[in-house]
Amino acid sequence: MGLKLRQLTDGRHLVQVIYTPNGVIQDCEYIAEGKSARNFLKTLRKELKMALDEESYRLQEKKSLDNEKFYRHFGNVTFRLLKNGEKLPPNIASWFNYDRLKTECFERHEELTYMMEHKNKENENGLTRKKRDSMELLRVPGTKWCGKGYSATRYSQLGGYTRTDRCCRVHDLRCPFWIGGMEKKYGLYNWRINTLMHCRCDERFRACLKLADTSVSNMVGKLFFNIVQTKCFILKPVKVCTQRSWWGKCLRRGYMKQAFLRDNLSY
Repeated sequence: MGLKLRQLTDGRHLVQVIYTPNGVIQDCEYIAEGKSARNFLKTLRKELKMALDEESYRLQEKKSLDNEKFYRHFGNVTFRLLKNGEKLPPNIASWFNYDRLKTECFERHEELTYMMEHKNKENENGLTRKKRDSMELLRVPGTKWCGKGYSATRYSQLGGYTRTDRCCRVHDLRCPFWIGGMEKKYGLYNWRINTLMHCRCDERFRACLKLADTSVSNMVGKLFFNIVQTKCFILKPVKVCTQRSWWGKCLRRGYMKQAFLRDNLSY
């Protein structure tokens, strides 16, 4: 059993939570922008209609269950209709405590920040082992490069889904501008646990996954661009003071690269 993703909105805000197989929050995001919540609901309705229309067509035309086009997008989706006032199953109803999820997300961010600030005080071997275990959980099964970190021992090593894995490998290793998790770089602090990439690198990654056009590449694209990495950054030259006198007056000015957050295109 792998990672679980849950998304919940109250119509104004959006909470996205990734759980480990043991039910522990691995990462999460609380988005206060109403636009993000509306886009989530719009996409959900669109994909639900598409899936139901496709299923109805297949049933009417008596298409084979091996229809590649359908399973490329909805092969791992389950729908359950609640009729005649039927209540949510208890195991699902517990997901819908929005305030609790929001609080747990904030607590997880505080925990991650504390861990990153004090990581040098931990035992080096223990930290390496924990990091490796965490990365394994956040990697897409059947790949060596898609996810948090990579498990390949050499550049030419790929997982079973080679076309998707190649896209992830290039994205991981060929991007010259990036900001690590819980790291400040180019004047921008990345509070996420995953690496923030330059927008051009993410654009190339998106195009590569679209060209691969397999069920796995589309799954990776949706997870990455619609959930995990909705942001990227661009660099602009900003004029700053490079030398000051002892009383604080600027003696020399120059330019430095400043990162600015941007929204990634949805997949």
